[in-house]
Amino acid sequence: MSVLGTALAQDLPSKASLSAVERKMDMRLVAQARSAARSRGVVEPVFVVIQARITPELLSALRAQGATGIKPVPRFDSVSAIVPPAALSAIAARPDVRSVGSRPERTTNRHQPSPAEQKARMARFEQALRLKVGGVTWEGVTAHKADMAHAGGFKGAGVKVCVLSDGIQSLASRVAAGTLPAVDVLPGQSGPATGDEGTAMLEIVHDMAPDAALGFATAYDTPADFAQNILDLRAAHCDVIVDDITYFNEPAFQDGPIAQAVNEVVADGALYFSSAANSNNLTHGQSGTFEGDFVPSSDPPPAAVITYMGSTDVQALAFPSGKNYTTLTEATYYVSLKWSDPQGQSGNDYDVVVTNSSGSSLLGVSASPQSGLQDPYEFAERSNGSAFPSGARVYVIKYSGNARAIRLDTHRGVISATDGTAGSAFGHNAAGSAISVGSVDLSLAAGVPFTGGTANPVQVYSSDGPRRMFYKPDGTAITPGNVLFASNGGSTLPKVDMAAGDCGQTTVSPDFLVFCGTSAAAPTAAAIAALIKSANPTADKAAVLAAMRASALDIEAPGDDRDAGMGLVMVPLPLTAVLSGVALPAAAGSVACTPVNLGGNGSCTATANTGWRFKDFAAGCTRTSGADASTCEIDTLMADATVTARFEPYFSGSTQIGTGMGGTGKATFTGGGAHCGFDTGVTGFEAAPSNLPAGLALPQGMFRFKLVHCDAGSTVSVRVTWPQPVTGYTQWGFASAQDLGSGQRSFFTPSWQVDPLDPNTAILTVTDGALGDDDWAQNGEIVDPSGPALRTAVPPETLLPPAPVPVLAPWALMLLSVALAGLAAAGTRRFRAN
Repeated sequence: MSVLGTALAQDLPSKASLSAVERKMDMRLVAQARSAARSRGVVEPVFVVIQARITPELLSALRAQGATGIKPVPRFDSVSAIVPPAALSAIAARPDVRSVGSRPERTTNRHQPSPAEQKARMARFEQALRLKVGGVTWEGVTAHKADMAHAGGFKGAGVKVCVLSDGIQSLASRVAAGTLPAVDVLPGQSGPATGDEGTAMLEIVHDMAPDAALGFATAYDTPADFAQNILDLRAAHCDVIVDDITYFNEPAFQDGPIAQAVNEVVADGALYFSSAANSNNLTHGQSGTFEGDFVPSSDPPPAAVITYMGSTDVQALAFPSGKNYTTLTEATYYVSLKWSDPQGQSGNDYDVVVTNSSGSSLLGVSASPQSGLQDPYEFAERSNGSAFPSGARVYVIKYSGNARAIRLDTHRGVISATDGTAGSAFGHNAAGSAISVGSVDLSLAAGVPFTGGTANPVQVYSSDGPRRMFYKPDGTAITPGNVLFASNGGSTLPKVDMAAGDCGQTTVSPDFLVFCGTSAAAPTAAAIAALIKSANPTADKAAVLAAMRASALDIEAPGDDRDAGMGLVMVPLPLTAVLSGVALPAAAGSVACTPVNLGGNGSCTATANTGWRFKDFAAGCTRTSGADASTCEIDTLMADATVTARFEPYFSGSTQIGTGMGGTGKATFTGGGAHCGFDTGVTGFEAAPSNLPAGLALPQGMFRFKLVHCDAGSTVSVRVTWPQPVTGYTQWGFASAQDLGSGQRSFFTPSWQVDPLDPNTAILTVTDGALGDDDWAQNGEIVDPSGPALRTAVPPETLLPPAPVPVLAPWALMLLSVALAGLAAAGTRRFRAN
């Protein structure tokens, strides 16, 4: 008969029957409150989470209603307590209470292998057992190259890694056995007595980073408790924090309390790693998630659903398959529904219903009211505690309101292949500031380091991204008026961030001798970060992630992907990087480099000595900065690097001439060898001598230079830039130290030219010990007082070839002068007044 199952009919009231007070409670509590009102016997108290501003008056009122175990978390407007069901309505009726909810369901992200898989893995461990004092070593130590870091002396010293999980039941025995060191546990936050996943996670961290300090706090009992413990661990000086918990009621499209706490500690400098969860992924054909906009099906919901809803106006979602339901292809215990309304402000009423394979009988329903003050969340489970079977149908029902983006999650179940989508990671596990970690089977490494590629895919159960966000943490829309997938509303977080190894062996018996799931991958990745942080104490999140990215092995889709993010992370080797600078030539200047962390950004700045000028960097800069580009910036340094700054000789000074032609002159040169440079004690601009030869003038004065430490016999090309153009100058005056005899003047015509790109610059070529060198000796010193000259008349001249020759007769001199006049304007002459 197409009616509700007996248990559902008794336990779940119809939505239409709810009072205003009952609308502030979830449906399970409404059923319990009504049942308690009818009962004449003793009714067991229930655990509740109350959302309200925490005041002494509220806490006093709870005690007056018989509440025990009251645990307020004022930071997140939350208080949990154990209350009599008969008191639920009175508590919900208070005007300062926004909502009263049941104990939130949560899970660790451990994957439980099948008995056959467990047996096979244990056999492999026994065959390749690697012993240490007190137990075995996590296989990720070798697979991720942590052992090589240990051999180099990097074991996590100076870093505190803190774990959040269920509990640490066997911690004391593990410490006594020498498997773990002392652990700093937040007072009163060791978790339930039966939980031990935290111990196994701590052992992974310790194996990977044996010198790191360890801390722990439970992630139970509520999201607010979890969030507060995140903040408290950071206050206890935790540098790296890692968790493996998922609360099913965490919002998918907005940061809830846990994600907000993660954001806060990351902003304070912590690194936060979280397991991506084990809700399967689309890439490997195991999606149990649907995300898309609500589009009503043309087919009405089945009679059983309409009967329960009490309305024929309800609409069912049209899934991509074209049906008004999706089918479970693998069983699951839980089904949840979320939609794109802000937390605590949902006015669009959606419900989720699970039926048998024909749709004729309801197996589970979640139909709490949303009237503007509730969360956009529904959670269905079977009243008898059994799983929803494969073949069951799942309906998404719009009871009232507008179309919204929908998220249906079967929490480790699988739905019809045509309906499944990516995006199974949600909540703080996929928070923007968290580092979301997927998992890769350690057995694929086979006792040696991972190799990446198709040989190391993520596990089929490893949750995938991306994560769409429609609201900011305060509930304001990211894209106001647009909260749908199809119109590209909100923003997209590129999750998952990375993958690491799982399914290794720990000593935590019996449940974690084989430890699988993203619960095991997350502490593995966190420990790698601790090794990097230990070797680079000032490294921030960006530098650590850059180092992890640079060493990650690409798996799954090429490049960043939704399953493994940057890839399968490895310990980067080496774990440190030194940035240094070299000046070329060494005497020309200096290069100062900032300290740099592995994966961080560094810079080197070149400073020239007197007589030199920075020219450029040889290579290797990501970019240059500064007025003269003398700072070399390098991004993401992953190994030692040396920056070479090249300098060129340089002199600058005021020209010594009369009014109208003065200004700043500059000089550089090339050639002469690596160590050749200006002697700044001699070099300078000076006025023209008073005894110039007749017919010559030096309007811009002279430049006297001395080059020292040059290669003997080398040739230099000197560039002198004057304040005014020298294009009209036809001579270059030179004073030679060689005297041809008493009262004689010597002149010759060396090689010079005007720079075709700069009319103010003259280029003069001189060879050590040859024509133009004032000391006429191949001694590594080139001396030359000279300057651009204008020829005002034909003077009586004595030509001086490279070697002394007899003085020419006047008639010969006149003939030669006529010949020189026909040369190009770039011809020059040099003089000396003796």
